[in-house]
Amino acid sequence: MKFKIAIAALFGCAAFFGNASNVNDAASVTAESIAAGRVGDKMYLSMVLNLDSLDVESNRRIVFTPILIGSNPADTVSFSEVMVNGRRQHIAYQRGSGGFSGIEVRRINNTEQRLTYSDAVPYEEWMEFATLYLANDLCGCGDVLDRGRNELAVIDMRQAPESEFEALTCFVTPEVEAVKTRSERGSAFIDFVVNRTEIKPDYRGNIAELGKITSTIDLVKNDPNVSITAVKIHGYASPEGSFANNRRLAEGRAEALAGYVGRLYSFPSGMIEVESTPEDWDGLRRYVADSLSLDNRDGILAIIDNTDLAPDARERRLKSRFPQQYRILLNEVYPALRHSDYEVEYVVRPFSLEEARVILTENPRLLSLHELYMIANSYEPGSDEFNEVFEVAVRLFPSDPVANLNAAITAFNRRDIPAAERYLAKAGNHPQAAVVRKAIEESKAVSE
Repeated sequence: MKFKIAIAALFGCAAFFGNASNVNDAASVTAESIAAGRVGDKMYLSMVLNLDSLDVESNRRIVFTPILIGSNPADTVSFSEVMVNGRRQHIAYQRGSGGFSGIEVRRINNTEQRLTYSDAVPYEEWMEFATLYLANDLCGCGDVLDRGRNELAVIDMRQAPESEFEALTCFVTPEVEAVKTRSERGSAFIDFVVNRTEIKPDYRGNIAELGKITSTIDLVKNDPNVSITAVKIHGYASPEGSFANNRRLAEGRAEALAGYVGRLYSFPSGMIEVESTPEDWDGLRRYVADSLSLDNRDGILAIIDNTDLAPDARERRLKSRFPQQYRILLNEVYPALRHSDYEVEYVVRPFSLEEARVILTENPRLLSLHELYMIANSYEPGSDEFNEVFEVAVRLFPSDPVANLNAAITAFNRRDIPAAERYLAKAGNHPQAAVVRKAIEESKAVSE
């Protein structure tokens, strides 16, 4: 089913789209996905500024100002300014060239670069029919009406059909992830000779368990796009026996495993980090709490949670009060509490658009939310490819408010209102969430 693209569901009005004509160097900046209209007593504007063709010398800056002009030229309002700086100007700005209340961005010449813009001003009646321009200040004169300017769109709210479905375009650009830190983790159940800490690779099932760790390290180490920053090993013992001896075993076995890994790989000093927990009472508690068939579960949990008792006293009480259940725990649960958790931390290099598209098909976990957004915007808005990337993003970052907000917008545009509401519930208090929520409410009201 083909949907009509408009803004009435978003603002109760219509918006029109336009591109700037080239009148000077600054005119190479164009606007995409323009959405403008009234919500309550505010006139809202959102768009994506395309800086791809703009070259800014290192010591130069250009200030862009969206302005709205009514049919009477005296009816004029300016939105927040956008300062685009060259490299040196950007450094000077960061060092405290205060007094600027708008958005500042450094232009990296000869790269794809887009800026998501949104602002609001008090609504006035003349804004019902007006023209949106993008003014540029190359000289620092400051008078927006005397600047070079490009016409972006005609805003006409007089003709909006209230019942027409209109897609949302207020996608939010995620922040750039300065350092992409990722990790792979798991648990290995290595068998040791009773009361000993030496690792015997060929003892019982140790070949397979040690292989879990080495295969995880190899998977990361052999990827040219990543660099390992830490290998973490955390050894645990079960509550069986004395706490002092279990502490010795947990520490010694964790150190032995670290030594085994260190001999296999030429990691720099300090890269392998070792921790230990003498007795895994937390793991024991999780098992008991999740067990529906274990008798006297509440009584057992009460003893486990009684941290006023020393660990040895807790175990003696479990054994004396619930001997039958203790035997079950000793035979079926305690072996799993003697485990070595491992984690391989690494950083991922940034990707260009072309590289990111390939990584999306091979190993999307290496992508940042911003890189996924970059891929999505390389496709036609509303296309299957465009929507799918936002779905991948929210699957990879299920708790991220921006990922959920953008997924809510794509779901709304597919007219999947239940999915849009599910995603919106995780979008937090982002300003655009209120816009999407209003669009959903209006859409549901029209359908009723």
